[in-house]
Amino acid sequence: MPEYVAVKSPFYDMNFLICIVLCILGVIPGVIYILYHVIEAKHDLVEFYSDKYVRKSGVFNTVEKEIVFMGVLSVTLTQPPGGKILGYGTVTADVAGKHDLNFAGVKDPEGLKDYLLTRKIGAGSIRHLMVD
Repeated sequence: MPEYVAVKSPFYDMNFLICIVLCILGVIPGVIYILYHVIEAKHDLVEFYSDKYVRKSGVFNTVEKEIVFMGVLSVTLTQPPGGKILGYGTVTADVAGKHDLNFAGVKDPEGLKDYLLTRKIGAGSIRHLMVD
């Protein structure tokens, strides 16, 4: 059972504006595009566990990537004006290891930031990781 699940917001991509135009110009293509975009966003998520996180994406062509998660050094939250209104943002975390985490267009970015801060590790832990 995951400790936290981060889901992508369907409002993040600028393509959403295109679907509004499609709805105005042609209702059926616009509705189909909106439905596909919402379903695609619901299938783009990250599940956090105590020792790893799992990125899952794709509706028809699915990808699942499991990555070791040792801890967070710092977290940055960025929200454009539209993101504040529609409830999405980008959360970037510096983690112990080779790569950083970047969650663009995530729904409830404050919740994800708060969760990642609970996984923050101190300087003593970093020295321990480097020595071992």
